[in-house]
Amino acid sequence: MNNDKKKVSIGTLIWAMVLVFVITAGACGWFFRVYSPTDAAGVKDRSFAHKVSEINSILEENYLNPEGETDINYDMMEDIALFTYVRGLGDPYSYYTNAEGMALQREDRAGHFTGIGVTATATDDDLIEIIEVYDNSPAQQAGILVGDIITEVDGTSVYEVGFENGVDLVLGEADTDVSLVIMRDGEEIPLVITRKTINLDSVTYRMLGGDIAYIRIRSFNDVTYEGFKKALDALSEMSADGAPKGIIFDLRNNTGGSLEAIVSVLDEILPEGDIVKLVDKEGSESVYTSDASEIDLPMCVVVNESTASAAELFAGSLRDYDKAKIVGTTTYGKGCAISTYPLSDGGAISIVTEMFYSASGTNFEGTGIEPDVVVEMPGDLRRHMFAMDETEDPQLRAAFEILRGQ
Repeated sequence: MNNDKKKVSIGTLIWAMVLVFVITAGACGWFFRVYSPTDAAGVKDRSFAHKVSEINSILEENYLNPEGETDINYDMMEDIALFTYVRGLGDPYSYYTNAEGMALQREDRAGHFTGIGVTATATDDDLIEIIEVYDNSPAQQAGILVGDIITEVDGTSVYEVGFENGVDLVLGEADTDVSLVIMRDGEEIPLVITRKTINLDSVTYRMLGGDIAYIRIRSFNDVTYEGFKKALDALSEMSADGAPKGIIFDLRNNTGGSLEAIVSVLDEILPEGDIVKLVDKEGSESVYTSDASEIDLPMCVVVNESTASAAELFAGSLRDYDKAKIVGTTTYGKGCAISTYPLSDGGAISIVTEMFYSASGTNFEGTGIEPDVVVEMPGDLRRHMFAMDETEDPQLRAAFEILRGQ
């Protein structure tokens, strides 16, 4: 694996495009790699280009927009056509992103975003479902709630353009407005929200009950490892006895991230041994390992149905090495790595290039991870999941009680 040429993501087309409208990963959120552009021209490309040229000639000569617009938005047409072309591969993860989308993804990996301040996932109908609203964000101020579904962006139906293109429309420059229509309990609600620049920590932490450390990892991006190390140091100082008696890792709604980030974090936790193996279409393998240094404390990992890809690798790895109990609900089930290939205009295609396996040889594609302790999150609590403490959050409470009982 040549990390100079590509960037690998283990995340999921949830992407939860952390839409800040973050995009995540989420996106699939991914194991991702970035390659250099290549010349892939061929007969099929020329045939496709010829058809597009024919269509454009017909449109220029004959098309009348029934809504009165005089100009044809060829840029939008091209983005939708390329997106649909790549999605024609038939898998749920591969996709095309235009130059603006790629710029926003780079911001996402750096830990700051311009958008409305939510995490979202694709519904079965390829609409945009909100799974988290960030504190003090434009979305929160506008009244958006977890569970809301965005069906229209600036007059464009998400039913027609799909999740990824809908997300691209929500994203934009700071201090500009975006008009949304959201569906809530069968009612359509129009909103106008002003986009803002949002700095978001991928790792947050606190002490529970004075002796149990709580670390939430939102995603695995370029600043996650630094944030993780900072959390470990701070929690040791905050604990009553100078060191916590156990650690709860909260990976709910974490849809993945970069290979480098997840390997770096797991290397701090795991003993010497394999972390992950990637296998490409030719059967070639790349193996990443951990050194002998490890964290020797009781642990729990809290997961849900939106825990995906790199986050599943995290939970599965701690289970493989008998380091933690897993609490919550069955995870998303994504076990493939996405490679991102830049295009000459700044856009890119992201496609599945490898399957990945945990230390035990487990691949999560289509199955996910079954928790050791199954705890459902009641529907009326989902909208407040990360605002509750260990006495109110049933999944967090279960993990806390397991560690308190050891």
